[in-house]
Amino acid sequence: MMPRKKLNPRGFAVGVLMRAVEDAALAPVRAEAEQKLTAWLTAAKARYQERCGDSIPNEAAEECAQTCYSLNCMTGAPGHYTPRPFAEWPDPVEAADEDMARWAQPGAAA
Repeated sequence: MMPRKKLNPRGFAVGVLMRAVEDAALAPVRAEAEQKLTAWLTAAKARYQERCGDSIPNEAAEECAQTCYSLNCMTGAPGHYTPRPFAEWPDPVEAADEDMARWAQPGAAA
């Protein structure tokens, strides 16, 4: 078992400062990623609402868009999913259409 290091005020302050610098450096990248994700989810949600009309509530369309994102834009094993690079994301309208096509297949609903 490794001995525990005692946390002292100086070490804590250095850690907080390093975290603040890291957060500031990554802020533009995070903002861009959030913007791309929001645009993708909005387009997918709009497609679900367009195809389903009034039969799908707003919350259900949002949930469908999030599930579609998870299926098409994430990679990894259960519990360890990570987003794929944005360049590999499919068009949200096409992804939503493919998802809805699976709904119509016999035996697709479990």
